[in-house]
Amino acid sequence: MIKAIIKPSILVVTALGLCSAFINLAYATADGPDYYDVHLVEKHDVLNIREEPVYSAKKLGEIPYDGICLQNRGCVGGVTYQEFSTLSDAELAVI
Repeated sequence: MIKAIIKPSILVVTALGLCSAFINLAYATADGPDYYDVHLVEKHDVLNIREEPVYSAKKLGEIPYDGICLQNRGCVGGVTYQEFSTLSDAELAVI
């Protein structure tokens, strides 16, 4: 049986190349970054995506602990970054 050997460095270069190829094709509609990387998630754990920013909210999906080059597709509903940056402390407390 012949086993294929793929060096990790080749995978990284390929992933970065694909990511950079799409950076010029896509852009976010918000004022934030176009792409994100996952940080501060324990190895072999996942970053849960929920309908709302509370643990009891419906889980919509998950991203691996080492996820990179995640496209920002903009927010649906809520306030824009510009609106958020002008909110008072009282208004921020209810978001």
